[in-house]
Amino acid sequence: MPARRPSLADGPASDHPGTDGSASVIGRPADATVDHASTAPPASSEGVRVVAPARRTFTPSPAALATVGLFVLFFGIYSSFGSRLVALPVSRWRTSFMFHADPARVSGSLVAPPQHEDHARSNVHPLFSLLYNPLGSALTAALGSSRLAITLLVATAGALGVALARLFFSRVGFTLPDAVILAGILGVTASHAFFGIVPETYAFTAAGLVAMFWLLARGTRHLAARGIVHLLAFASLISNIVESALVSIFLPRPGVSRTGSLVRAAGFSGSILLVAGALSLLQLALYPRSTLFFMPASLQNETRYLADATDPAIFAARAGRLGLHMFSYSFVAPRLCFIRATPPVRSLPTVTFDSDECTTLESVSPLGQAALAIWVSLLAVAVVSLVRLVRQRRSGSAEPVPEAPVLAALGLAILAHVGLHLVYGDNFFLYSSTWTFEILAIVALLVRRLAYCSARGRLAFRGVLLLFLALLAGHSAMFLETIIGIFARARL
Repeated sequence: MPARRPSLADGPASDHPGTDGSASVIGRPADATVDHASTAPPASSEGVRVVAPARRTFTPSPAALATVGLFVLFFGIYSSFGSRLVALPVSRWRTSFMFHADPARVSGSLVAPPQHEDHARSNVHPLFSLLYNPLGSALTAALGSSRLAITLLVATAGALGVALARLFFSRVGFTLPDAVILAGILGVTASHAFFGIVPETYAFTAAGLVAMFWLLARGTRHLAARGIVHLLAFASLISNIVESALVSIFLPRPGVSRTGSLVRAAGFSGSILLVAGALSLLQLALYPRSTLFFMPASLQNETRYLADATDPAIFAARAGRLGLHMFSYSFVAPRLCFIRATPPVRSLPTVTFDSDECTTLESVSPLGQAALAIWVSLLAVAVVSLVRLVRQRRSGSAEPVPEAPVLAALGLAILAHVGLHLVYGDNFFLYSSTWTFEILAIVALLVRRLAYCSARGRLAFRGVLLLFLALLAGHSAMFLETIIGIFARARL
């Protein structure tokens, strides 16, 4: 008989008290109370031996150790690469040399004085300065180095996204080893690795998105917890309000109709916008160069990033590039394109993945081909699983799908990214942190529906994931080394 699929309702065994980080007393359930009166030593008398009460012993669970270990590991990796990149001139120049990222401006948002112009992009990153500039300024004062403070903040956000991903994958039913491997895969994707070391807002964005989907997987209905997490996600990127609304819509509410869920989700999202608006006014008072995200005039400047959708050939080519970035480049970095300045212009080279002006193509590593082959295979299996699931549901023979709300929210979020970036954005890799986790999560969930049907399938699935992780880690390390190397050697 095939093994029963794990259910969101029961959650993985590693997520229960005493096995996933909840403190427990040996020999006693985690939630048991201690009756100190009953454990007090008996009164001493002649011939009676007094026995001391047992001491409480707190032992961290393997799941808690794994989560902390992932955070520490990736914090160290991102800090190591990031400290080298932040020390280079490319991180301080006002020109976007790396995938149109803006490290100089974001560095200013993190550590610059309140009157600085780098706080002006709050029209797209609504509360970034208000939330993170005090932390960056305090770290700079404590460490005596703004570069180190910036490196540590970005690395913390990147590592936090990986640790939260472990919690998410465990909560949706993956075994602890598989959840750790999947979280590790997220951490070494081209997107997450790059934005874990570059001063940008997108590591914070990714962490917020993962946290929201984790709360959805847990079925968390606590208003304050949801409000804080959703507000933090929105603070880094204005478009995260879409995921916030989707997570709210698909949050399980027993006894509430679909219409009722929609009404509550609309009310919750409206509340997030109202609170963010009030905080935006506070931010404007503290940071006079910031802008109010809810003013129509503040978004007019974004029209320069709108694409031409009138020419079918141009639109089709753009759609093809978007698909490559979303389902390939964000995970396995392709050959890098270096656009070098033409004399007499003296400038640093520009790094991207695809450009008609490309003058130099450089392969990152041979490991990438093997990693890409595995990733394409996983995508293919996910498509087969999705088609099978749709057919079963249409025929009425499908088994219950406990993770259906998560799958629906992830799928609609990915479609929202497609719709937005078909008409908006100049370099797709810049936005890749907003969809990389979502695509990885939905692929893993769909593949699991086939792999977890037998013990042999689980073992094969884990083996493939481990191989993919090893290949991708090596490839992404060379990807980062290549970028750092080209700018370290650049001479003006």
